[in-house]
Amino acid sequence: MNMFPPELKVQLVNAQTLVDETRREMKEKSLDVDLTGKLQLRDDCAYLEKLLHRFAKGRTNPKMEEDLKNGMIRLQTTVYNLLRRPFGQE
Repeated sequence: MNMFPPELKVQLVNAQTLVDETRREMKEKSLDVDLTGKLQLRDDCAYLEKLLHRFAKGRTNPKMEEDLKNGMIRLQTTVYNLLRRPFGQE
């Protein structure tokens, strides 16, 4: 982890925090989300966790940093649309 630039370290911590918070919210609001939404959230979390695991093992490539940013944006969007957006607001 010491070989990464400080900006990337912050991004990695933010990604792990986002995954943890999302999993916690999924447990709290599991009755409010349909199966398709649950699967989407699970898949987005799993994708980010896979990237984080690869970063932790040191198996990185230049495209992974962009993939991490895109994965975080995708998970943030999904979380907002399924868990945080007020009911009935389109």
